[in-house]
Amino acid sequence: MTSETDPAAPRRRSFREGLTLGGVVRGIGLVLGTVWTSPNTLLGLLWSVAARCSGGGIALVDGVIETHGPGVAWSFDRMPNGRGIGALTLGQVVLARTAADLERTRRHERVHVGQYLRWGPIFLPAYFLASGWVALREGDPYRGNPFEVVAYAIDDCRGNVGRATGRGSEQVAAVVGAVGDLSSGVTAEAVEPNETPRESSAPPDPLASSHAKERQA
Repeated sequence: MTSETDPAAPRRRSFREGLTLGGVVRGIGLVLGTVWTSPNTLLGLLWSVAARCSGGGIALVDGVIETHGPGVAWSFDRMPNGRGIGALTLGQVVLARTAADLERTRRHERVHVGQYLRWGPIFLPAYFLASGWVALREGDPYRGNPFEVVAYAIDDCRGNVGRATGRGSEQVAAVVGAVGDLSSGVTAEAVEPNETPRESSAPPDPLASSHAKERQA
């Protein structure tokens, strides 16, 4: 049967044309990354199931399992400095206090999902070692962590681009170049560590504004 008389032929041609080498490589990388980070994902799933039993919700969003609710909030509050945690990623699982926190941090946490796919079971030890190194350099062990530098460079969870600050940030930026992000392709070259972070839609200071007008006059 020729293509002229086969109604399915155009669809088959379109499918073959869509199978580019890059797409195949990305698909294979995603499968291998999923297997590679499965121990982290399993830990996240166990946490999600336990938290779901106490209420809240769980859903699959763009291939990532998202869980929120009182159980997650309760567990966060019992972690060191946990009251400041809005969301947390384990493999391909994201846990958050509320649905609003999931929405607010989604882009940021997707960067960490990509990092888990790349680093697999090595991610958590590498993350804590990086925080320790930054702390020894008198930097911020959280915002100066190279994994967070990449994530905050994409989204600081408040609608602005974040930046790593503090002493030791130059060394952090150098490390970030080796970290990158599997899903977005953002690397250290996009991060300028010496810039100060921009604040999120904060109202202008009326006193500062009046001083500025006086200087202009």
